[in-house]
Amino acid sequence: MCWLAGEWWVLHADQSAGSVLRQRLRDVTRLHFQLEGFYAWK
Repeated sequence: MCWLAGEWWVLHADQSAGSVLRQRLRDVTRLHFQLEGFYAWK
């Protein structure tokens, strides 16, 4: 996730699109996506 232009964005791999996408968090949660995992800095 990243904070851009005053809101949270999610970078995620979309299997149906066949690529990595950046979407607003509010849009992703509205589409009922489920979290499978995440990466974190050590």
